[in-house]
Amino acid sequence: MKLKLLILAFMVIIVAVSVISLVMVLHTSSGKFISTSALDSKLGGRWTLVNEGYISDPTGVSPIIEMLSNSSMRTLYASYYSPEVNLTILVFQYASTSHLPKVVSLIGGIYRELNWSVRNVTGQVNGICVGSTHYQYLYAYYKNYIILVVLNGTVRPNESLEVASLQQQALG
Repeated sequence: MKLKLLILAFMVIIVAVSVISLVMVLHTSSGKFISTSALDSKLGGRWTLVNEGYISDPTGVSPIIEMLSNSSMRTLYASYYSPEVNLTILVFQYASTSHLPKVVSLIGGIYRELNWSVRNVTGQVNGICVGSTHYQYLYAYYKNYIILVVLNGTVRPNESLEVASLQQQALG
């Protein structure tokens, strides 16, 4: 049990360091992201876009993000802030859609093996949601994209699903 808690703590640290590292490797993006007004109206609060761009070198970020980025055509990034929640969205664009559901399922298997709370989501958004009351990670597949939504702070249930739905609309 202690080993699993240690691994869990290690994974949380990796994600936090990954987000910080991503800011250091960003370039200006021509991608489409959610407007702050859409976040305000859908989620409430006062959202601020901190940064957006694309990731040219994912070396040193979490192994899952590095794998997704290295296998994608391009990786787009946006970071938002509200008084209660931090939001990061990563959009991995692929040439083909054929393996994306399987990739997301395999990622869910990794989190399940570590005894994280993982649930499958289907409907308007398809993928997996990992989380607790203070964080949510949503890995969703949409068209030829994998969308990763990372929320931390005071997170409401299904908030990541609402963000992913808005991101899908932004991608068209």
